[in-house]
Amino acid sequence: MSVVHPKKLFEKASSLEAEGAFKEASHQYASLIPILRNRGKGLEAITLCDKAMALSPSSTRLHLIKALCLMDIKKTKEALVEIENYGKAALRQNRVTQYLKLAEQRLSSQWELYCHFLKTLLEVDRTRADIFLALSHGFLQQGELKNSFEMVFAALHIGSEIDKGKSLLKEIILRRGRQQDILYFEKFVDKTWTLEQIEKYILVEDTPLKSDFKLHTSDKNSFEVKSTSNGTGSVLLKSLNEESSSILKQLIRDLETELGEIPNGIEPLSALIAEFKLKATNIINGDSQACLDIAIAFKEMGLLNEAKEFLNKVTAEQEKYVAAQILKGEIEFDSGSFLSALDIFLQILRFDQMEENEMKEALYYGARIYFQLQNLEKANQFAKKLGAIDSNYRNLKKIGAALKQKLEKK
Repeated sequence: MSVVHPKKLFEKASSLEAEGAFKEASHQYASLIPILRNRGKGLEAITLCDKAMALSPSSTRLHLIKALCLMDIKKTKEALVEIENYGKAALRQNRVTQYLKLAEQRLSSQWELYCHFLKTLLEVDRTRADIFLALSHGFLQQGELKNSFEMVFAALHIGSEIDKGKSLLKEIILRRGRQQDILYFEKFVDKTWTLEQIEKYILVEDTPLKSDFKLHTSDKNSFEVKSTSNGTGSVLLKSLNEESSSILKQLIRDLETELGEIPNGIEPLSALIAEFKLKATNIINGDSQACLDIAIAFKEMGLLNEAKEFLNKVTAEQEKYVAAQILKGEIEFDSGSFLSALDIFLQILRFDQMEENEMKEALYYGARIYFQLQNLEKANQFAKKLGAIDSNYRNLKKIGAALKQKLEKK
């Protein structure tokens, strides 16, 4: 094993600099920085890093190295600026994956820097689950459990890296040590609960277990479990189209009555929902309007998987197909699954048979989704198409103003 002689490295770097081989000289100077850091010479390491950066401004990794040097001498604020520059360079050069791996290797003990780097990436690209998961892990290492939970849920909403997301979610739950969270996680894994349900209850601090397991039935914004007579105030019945069959309406009333009588716990609720779905399927007999009505009802209840199940029953040949797809797209959008929502709305716009209002709604959501994904040019295209049809549609003017402001800053 050859012995490293700092003096010889420095002389070689100086010689290369004198010859005009600046990139090679920068590399040699940079190789001296770990030696200085190990000797506790932080200021000298920063000076040498600055010299290396001046000789090779395109060497992005030097921002990361300088950030570490600055942390050595407790200059955290300056270090965060350097690591932010590192993140911006990764985005600018379209080398996020490569620089992410390097950051994982070099910042394994500098979690504040690591998280700041990841947050810089997410300011531009919020479509990669691996970045959200990495940030969740970074927050966990710093003991920031709430932030860690929020990031892992963001990753799960994207819809990729599901197994890694579940594994990390379990790790955070175990770290927090709240008993009911384990039960929530088991219900999520066996698909008794949706992602939206576990997210809602996991993020609630110090909520008693008994009230947690009431699910949405005690939420005033959901549906009224106490209504056992005419049900005139029921969200479920208001969701139904006036043309829906009286049998279906009665089935909804029966479900509400039984929900008002169930004990605390989610197993009886699951059984009732399963029974309701079976009966409803037999009654609707392929009626697309009835499927849509039931899906709206389930959406109001917060039972999103059940809503999508009935929306999927509506085929492309049926009258309410586009309406069903729009509702499915809205569910995905509201859940934060922007890519899934985008795919749905783009397919709607390729569909030949649709009403003008349906087209406007698809264009509206297309603009909103692209805005969320930071694809401002595409968002602007969709907004302009919608504006040409109806410039006063919903809050299109606000979206247009926000787009104009962001595009002018680019």
